[in-house]
Amino acid sequence: MILPPIPPFDSGKSYEEEMQAYGELCVKTVCGGKHRGPKFSAKDVAYIRELYAQGFAYKAVNRQIEMSEATFFNIVHRKGAYK
Repeated sequence: MILPPIPPFDSGKSYEEEMQAYGELCVKTVCGGKHRGPKFSAKDVAYIRELYAQGFAYKAVNRQIEMSEATFFNIVHRKGAYK
């Protein structure tokens, strides 16, 4: 995770206000916009399920397509957004 650099504290605001603004900037940078939907397209999901059906485990699939272990199991077991 790459966070933005800490800004210099010379804007005349208090330390708490500066850190509040920096924290909000970090959250915006890491989380992005407010859009929260499936990370993968239908084609990607089909490919992940195909690899799983061929006997590939999470670690092998993760080397090709980066994802969390929870997302992998949601996809292969058709849970959540990947039904």
